[in-house]
Amino acid sequence: MPPTSGEIWDQALPPEDVDIDILLPNFFIMPITVKTDDDLEKIKATVWKKARQLPNFENLSDKSCYNFQSVTKDAKVEEFCDETRRLCDLRLFRSFLKLVDRKGDHSEEIFQSELSTLVGPTLNEFTAQPKREESCFRLNMFKFCSDIVKKRYNNFLDIENTTRFLYPARLDKTSKDIFAPKPFFIKFRIEDSSFTKQIDDRYTPSKIVKVCCEKVERVKKELNDEDYVLKVFGSDEYLIHEKTISHYRYIRMCLLRNIQPEFVLVKQKVFRETIELFLRDSRIQKPQEFNTERFRKITQRERISGTLSTSYREPQTILIRSGSYVNLQDGKVYVKVALFNGQDQLGKTVQTTAKNDPNWEQVLTIPNIGVCHLPRTTRVAFAICTTQQKKNKGHGAVAWANMNLFDFEGKTPRGDVTIHMWPTSPRCSDALNPLRGVEQNYVEQEKTTLIVCFDKVDCVLRYMNDDEFQKQCESETISYKESIISDHIINNILRQDPVSASELNCEELTCLWGVKNKLRKDYPQSLPLLVRVIPWEPRDNEDDSPFSFYKLLEQWPPLDTYTALQLLSPACTDPKVRDFAVKCLYRQLSDDDVEMYLLQLVQLLKSETYLDNSLTRFLLEKSLSNAFIGQSFFWHLKSEINQNIDCRRRFTLILEVFCRTCGPLFPILRKQMQGVEKLSFLTNCYKDETSNLVEQQKIAQDLISKHDCIEALQNIRCSVKPEVLLQDLQVTDSKVMGSKKRPVRLCWKIREKAPPFEYGLIFKNGDDLRQDMLTLQALQIMNKIWQQNNYDCRMNAYGCLSTGRDNGWIEVVQNAKTVTQIQKNKGILDAAQVKHNALHNWIRKKNTKDEDYEIAVANFQHSCAAYCVATFILGIGDRHPDNIMVTEKGMVFHIDFGHFLDHRKKKFGIQRERVPFVLTSDFMAVIGKGDKSLKNENNQKFFKLCTELYRIIRREAHLFLTLFMLMIPCGLPELQSIDDLEYLKKTLAVTREEKDAIAYFCKHLKEAYGASWTTKLDWLFHNLAN
Repeated sequence: MPPTSGEIWDQALPPEDVDIDILLPNFFIMPITVKTDDDLEKIKATVWKKARQLPNFENLSDKSCYNFQSVTKDAKVEEFCDETRRLCDLRLFRSFLKLVDRKGDHSEEIFQSELSTLVGPTLNEFTAQPKREESCFRLNMFKFCSDIVKKRYNNFLDIENTTRFLYPARLDKTSKDIFAPKPFFIKFRIEDSSFTKQIDDRYTPSKIVKVCCEKVERVKKELNDEDYVLKVFGSDEYLIHEKTISHYRYIRMCLLRNIQPEFVLVKQKVFRETIELFLRDSRIQKPQEFNTERFRKITQRERISGTLSTSYREPQTILIRSGSYVNLQDGKVYVKVALFNGQDQLGKTVQTTAKNDPNWEQVLTIPNIGVCHLPRTTRVAFAICTTQQKKNKGHGAVAWANMNLFDFEGKTPRGDVTIHMWPTSPRCSDALNPLRGVEQNYVEQEKTTLIVCFDKVDCVLRYMNDDEFQKQCESETISYKESIISDHIINNILRQDPVSASELNCEELTCLWGVKNKLRKDYPQSLPLLVRVIPWEPRDNEDDSPFSFYKLLEQWPPLDTYTALQLLSPACTDPKVRDFAVKCLYRQLSDDDVEMYLLQLVQLLKSETYLDNSLTRFLLEKSLSNAFIGQSFFWHLKSEINQNIDCRRRFTLILEVFCRTCGPLFPILRKQMQGVEKLSFLTNCYKDETSNLVEQQKIAQDLISKHDCIEALQNIRCSVKPEVLLQDLQVTDSKVMGSKKRPVRLCWKIREKAPPFEYGLIFKNGDDLRQDMLTLQALQIMNKIWQQNNYDCRMNAYGCLSTGRDNGWIEVVQNAKTVTQIQKNKGILDAAQVKHNALHNWIRKKNTKDEDYEIAVANFQHSCAAYCVATFILGIGDRHPDNIMVTEKGMVFHIDFGHFLDHRKKKFGIQRERVPFVLTSDFMAVIGKGDKSLKNENNQKFFKLCTELYRIIRREAHLFLTLFMLMIPCGLPELQSIDDLEYLKKTLAVTREEKDAIAYFCKHLKEAYGASWTTKLDWLFHNLAN
């Protein structure tokens, strides 16, 4: 057989027909010619037709008894159970397929194949060699999720409850004062007719349906309003909650943008049929291995025996044996060991003697604390270091790892333990990394390993079980004798921002323990600090029992959202405290809030000590109760699996149980994944083939026009906005963009609209979009805060979603152009930054009516002020005119947030951007209606607006610092450590009084405009270079 690797399957545009060899079960090799977009079912039918002419055909079983198998480009043997897959999607190493006997339940085989495609190939690696904690987690989570789904199906017997999962309503809880409480007109469609009706903003959806039916009855037939349900036109969003219409996000957006809301009246009968179809398609896919004897043995409940750790007063000892794959070129090597509870150390750090080879055989004893005083979540931190310290790396660590002292059942390890370690990051500030989690490095092939032994203790030690722990807490008495500490001292500690508070040492916080009852009553937000001073190490005061804290915790009042999030940070690992924080989230977070903070909540899963925990259950419950949350949850986990290998095991197992129980979401997610894989292949093809933009455009058009690509990319739920159905892909409108990473812009037509509405997305391959997601989240929260304070800032925080390693979707804002496009269209002097009126003239031309023009100027004024404040606070860099856009309605917005927190681009070592944010004469000319002078009344109002918007956001400084601090485990290039948040602390002026803070901002505001010539100069060079 001639070699075909690289001749067909690696081509950007493979031939339509391809020769492929089939190895039959009767050992005949049959060459056939098929089309590259044929599916396996069609290929099998062709094989069977030709095989009838071969000898021994009668010895073959029915074709349904066989699956195709081959070797993929990843050098892995893969069995293709799903026969709907196309040949071009199999990524074969050679044009060769083998027919093998099917094993077990075929439906389970197909599902397992689809599941591996969705979750990733590592799922099979984790399930093939099951460990007890992983197996118990899979079993318990499957039961938990199955109960949620069964409860949903049993209780959702009417349209409202069923729709709450599949079509959740988008409600907005922001202030209503910025929306004029007056009647407005809506357009609604029923069957083939459309009407306009004036409604009151206090109407409910059922009231709107009723008045619409009355409107129709005047000109057509009689209607029963109970036979219809209200749906947003062109979207899968149903208004079924009996809230006033002004509470719906869609209505508020329309009113803010001066757009007439459009609805369609859908018959209840049709809607019920959709729901019934959903119920029929929903199934829970139980793993087959759950029924095996091997799995039952692994997961069966065991009686945990052994000596209680609380009665063992000796210190913890660890025998350090040897290491492997240790770089010995950097001098002698030694091992550091320490115990931690969250971010706080227990006892002291100990280390072995330094040796020329990694064979220590040395017992280390952790001093100053006995095993009886160690908490449940004690973490052992290891680091292998060298005596020859490298530049900017004083600790000399080469590898690190953490492990739990007590496993998920409360037992301490016994015997030799092999620890698979992670290489130390150049930016790591210390040798030990106790906050980085306990996931071990099972991914890299040649990783550093360390063998340690825990056999010094003669018996198995175990921590108290839940019943024993509860009895211990109940036996404690809470002393109400309070230390004499003034409110002034307490306030000085509590007023610290979350970043500064996390850097306080325990000695500075010890005074809080003596007033814990006062804190519970008067300062409940102090809990994240109080947790850090629980007296685990022995003290003289008999009231210093740590168990008295847990009794007090049962009486603690509920916390606000950002305080609860702090309790879920890596600094706090106590399971009881984290359970309490999750209970607070149940009380505080609506479904919309969960979506808003999902970025941080997924990161907080990395901080959990054990696989089974209350936060995982909270997110799974929310995701299985709201399809929109579920879709976002899937992509957040999927992105992290591909970006961070240190959370791969945990997130893969969570995704497996979610996909097995998500019902109708499974085929939706599968098709979305197919689209991502197609576009990843497509973008790699045209970038590998040529660097010429015109040639890349041609290759992209040819690939997108292929039948398999069109099928994968149309009639698909939008990953960025789940309520949008992407219907007809417009191949001719798709194009490769000229920016550095050569993203591809795609366009769809939504058929329900008349004329059809165009919806655009950009697929970007080569950039980590999680930083953009974090920035856009901050912008959305700022906009929400401003709305709650009665300021409509017309911000356009478009959708963005990371779907894998350095790829993802970006939503296209319609009817908008970059500042560069506007300036270049107006002539060479505008493009050369000589004139300043191009932007104003463009907006005036797009809004010829005086009323429209006034609205456009107001839109520009408010949105420009909002982005000036936001980009200043967040330190957004690389603000050239291709990264700032303006809509035809005058709303300015920023795009591409590859640099933030004051990480700005440099050219030849010189920082190009000299001002804190962009505010040029072009912008002031729009705000001043052609007059850029600071004496202009509109421009003066603009400066006052900027000041007020800054004042409002600064009052929420702790929220933004918390959100960014919780994203440090994400591993973003420009957010690696707590030090990266110093800029955010500076711009939010957390250490200043409000008056000084406002003066500080005003100084930078004047600087931004006063030195705007440097921005114009930078823009000139950008335009010349592009």
